[in-house]
Amino acid sequence: MKMKAAHSTKKARIEIIPLIDVIFFLLATFVLISLAMTRLLGMPLEFPEATTKPPVGQEDTDMVTIKVTAEDKILWNNDPISYDSLPIAIAKYKRENPNARILIQGEEASSFGIAVRILDESRNLGLTQVSVQTKVAR
Repeated sequence: MKMKAAHSTKKARIEIIPLIDVIFFLLATFVLISLAMTRLLGMPLEFPEATTKPPVGQEDTDMVTIKVTAEDKILWNNDPISYDSLPIAIAKYKRENPNARILIQGEEASSFGIAVRILDESRNLGLTQVSVQTKVAR
C-alpha cells in the first residue's frame, strides 16, 4: 500500500480579476478626488459694502467722470473732449482740486484700450485716486 504525502504540491497562482477590480476602484477614487479639488481653485471673497451714501443732490462734486462711448468718443462730465486735449484737462483739474478724483466709465461696446490709456495718462500726471466703474452682469 502506498501512502500519499501529507501535503500536496499545488502551484500557487495569482488571481487577476480581483486585482483589476482594486485597480479600477483606485483609479475612480483618484479621478473623483481630482474633480472635487478643481472647485477649490477659486477663492471666495466677501466684498465690503458701504453703510452710508451721500444725500440726493450732494453727490461728489469734486469727482470728474470720463466716459468712453461705443463709438470710442470721450466725454468729460458728459461734454465731448478730444483725446489730445484730455491730458491738458486732467492737469488743469489736478491743479484746481487738491483732492482730485477721476471715475472712468465705458460702454459695453467701447474699446477697452482707450480706457486703459486714460488710466495711464491720469497716473502719469500724478493722480492717485482713479476708479473704473463696472456693473454686475446679469
